[in-house]
Amino acid sequence: MTDAPFSTFQPLAIEDRSTLIPRFRDYFPETTEGSFATLFLWRRRYGFRWRMWKDWVFVVGQDAEGTFGLMPVGAADRREAARALSLFIAEGPSARIEWADQRFADEIRHEPGCVIEPVRDCFDYVYPADFLIHLPGQAYQAKRNHIHRFERMHPFHYAPLEAADIPVCLAVAEEAVHRDPSNSNLAGEFAAISEAFAHFSALELKGGTIRIDGKIEAFAVGGLLNPETALIYFEKANPGFPGLHAVINQRFLENAWPHVRWVNREDDAGHPGLRKSKLSYHPARLVPKYRITLPVAPASNYFD
Repeated sequence: MTDAPFSTFQPLAIEDRSTLIPRFRDYFPETTEGSFATLFLWRRRYGFRWRMWKDWVFVVGQDAEGTFGLMPVGAADRREAARALSLFIAEGPSARIEWADQRFADEIRHEPGCVIEPVRDCFDYVYPADFLIHLPGQAYQAKRNHIHRFERMHPFHYAPLEAADIPVCLAVAEEAVHRDPSNSNLAGEFAAISEAFAHFSALELKGGTIRIDGKIEAFAVGGLLNPETALIYFEKANPGFPGLHAVINQRFLENAWPHVRWVNREDDAGHPGLRKSKLSYHPARLVPKYRITLPVAPASNYFD
């Protein structure tokens, strides 16, 4: 990472929420990565660090391809901010910004040498909350059938997630890792779930559980992405109970988020089964995200 003068990125920490959450909220994000909680939960996997530059928030991370940045968060026009950010994330003549939203792509698209590529695997799925709660019409007939069949076969109890439930919920999540130990994504997700439970109140999260015969067999965790949109971070259910995923999906929204307009259920990461499942709930829209590559700006323009 370029070591520009006075450049100090600090590791993302829970104490940063008082500074960063208001700035993210003012932006009114539509994508998952516009949430402080999202970045915090995945901070260890990507090594997220941040700093302020003028009035913009810069966040940088690492993946298998090297250093990347997230789009600067703050007021438009962000072209100047993007040019400055390029100095911090450059590992050659160009710099890479991941998970950028449509607004940022539109602001920067006429920058000389800028390349903007949609990344379908990262598109977020957004649904009308009312549809996911009530499952209306012929389109959701199969979902209603799954739920009714489950209800007939398994007396269950839904309840908000409490602190005493956390060890059992972690065991449910860990079991998913054991069922597919070669899936590194599940191991990373388990680490994020552990972070969510460790900082549940500080991140302003909500959760729900379903018990069958007194034992927690499913849980869900989410938060607010913006005042109109709930963001579902995690849903885990024992696959030995067909229809349980559909039930926790519906009951969690019905109890935790009855008044929001939209539900963002994140992306499918290119997983065919997950894509099929998310499409089966008939999203109102897919929220695009972009990889943006831009030439590195002259350092003297920003750090003299």
